[in-house]
Amino acid sequence: MNDLAKVKSVLMKRADEDAHEELFKQQQCSSFETFEAFCQRLEEDKNYRELYVHYLIHTHGSSNIGEMVRQSLKSIATDDVLCLYNRTGKDGKKVLPPVLLTCLKRCVRSFQTHNEIEVKKQKVVTITTPEAECIRQVEIFVSNANTRLKRKENKEKN
Repeated sequence: MNDLAKVKSVLMKRADEDAHEELFKQQQCSSFETFEAFCQRLEEDKNYRELYVHYLIHTHGSSNIGEMVRQSLKSIATDDVLCLYNRTGKDGKKVLPPVLLTCLKRCVRSFQTHNEIEVKKQKVVTITTPEAECIRQVEIFVSNANTRLKRKENKEKN
């Protein structure tokens, strides 16, 4: 049995019967509207939110916070969508939905058991919390969405 089948098997045991098929139809959100609808569903449907957190843990979970955040966000939304957001809503962008940050922090917490961790920032080791590092990694990934889009456009031109 491959890993994805194992994950599906575990999650199916936690899902209501009518949620089985829908859970695994989740695709990367490629428009603002689908992303907002996805986040709205996470906000309103506690069972779906719980299942989605378990799905992220089993498919993208890692003790490396940056890697887990990057892989999770890549699976959730395209760079075209992410470039419309930031964490604060400044510079004419929209605020990243708090429910998404909460889900990502729960994933991180499942791998980080300590309340403090050491993080290397520009060759300097600092002490922070797993949740704060998760938010920092989200900010970095989302803020670089435009750069990734430009790089992709340049590759397609050449």
